[in-house]
Amino acid sequence: MKLEPNAYYWDKDNVKNGGVNLIVAEEMLTQLRKFDAHEVDILAELTGEIAANMKAAGRNDIHIDPSFGTYFYTFLCNEKLPDGRPNPFHDVRVRQAFAMAVEKEPIVKNITKAGEPVTDVYVPPGVFKGYATPNGPKFDVKKARALMKEAGFPAGKNFPQIKLTFNTEGGEHKAIAEYVANQWQKNLNVKIDLEGVEIKQFQQRLHNKEYAVARASWYGDYMDVSTFTDKYITGGGNNDSAWSNKEYDRLLDEAAKEPDQQKRFEYLSKAEQILVDECPIFSLYNYVNKLAYRDEVKGLNPNPRNVIVLKNISVEKK
Repeated sequence: MKLEPNAYYWDKDNVKNGGVNLIVAEEMLTQLRKFDAHEVDILAELTGEIAANMKAAGRNDIHIDPSFGTYFYTFLCNEKLPDGRPNPFHDVRVRQAFAMAVEKEPIVKNITKAGEPVTDVYVPPGVFKGYATPNGPKFDVKKARALMKEAGFPAGKNFPQIKLTFNTEGGEHKAIAEYVANQWQKNLNVKIDLEGVEIKQFQQRLHNKEYAVARASWYGDYMDVSTFTDKYITGGGNNDSAWSNKEYDRLLDEAAKEPDQQKRFEYLSKAEQILVDECPIFSLYNYVNKLAYRDEVKGLNPNPRNVIVLKNISVEKK
């Protein structure tokens, strides 16, 4: 696809290039070969493994930067499962136990491999200056087992047979699901079945609350904390967990009316603390942006949202 500058663009004098050619190559290795042959200047979507290999090789044309997204698991919080059975995740203690029973470092070290930071919270830390990141649930097998016992499932006894649902596109989702299910079996003595479905059906299942626990993720749409916290307002269209908390809703409402940015952050931080305490979701890691480009590419301006403004980019080839 060839993009050409518009002669009538209002800021045409500041367009830094004479056009951009977008080359589509679905195979990542094909993309990398074209990049190494200098047939393309920028690779915008690298797999974790290739990015990790480039980094390990000491290449200075691989750039891994913080992103504006979080990879997490979502629990259905309704009283009943879709098939009418009692839902164990309706009990906050079970959700907390499952969140505390997963050691996260092996996921980013052995599966995603691109230097993703593990996280216990929802909003990516460090993106918003002045925003106080709350304290999320830590890996604690002893406490997790105690919570399961309190909830009526000592050593996993009587826990119902449920499925962990993930979309099949992308090998990392299945590998992560296998690891997480293994952690739950090892640390809580709970056996979870895996269910892989194609992306369209997966999205419908989440939206219709037709699951028990599933993989999920969220990228911010705009540069404000509320792009994350608003997802879990009671009855919200993106609230796939069906979780509801009146104090959480009140804090979001106060934040929406507050003109002072720091006070807004305080409301939203308190709201996120409620979210991570009650665990309708539990976070695994924050995404990173993985781009390949050489020093001759100017004006790219890496940013958490990975917004590439094409008019600013130029290539100063030697």
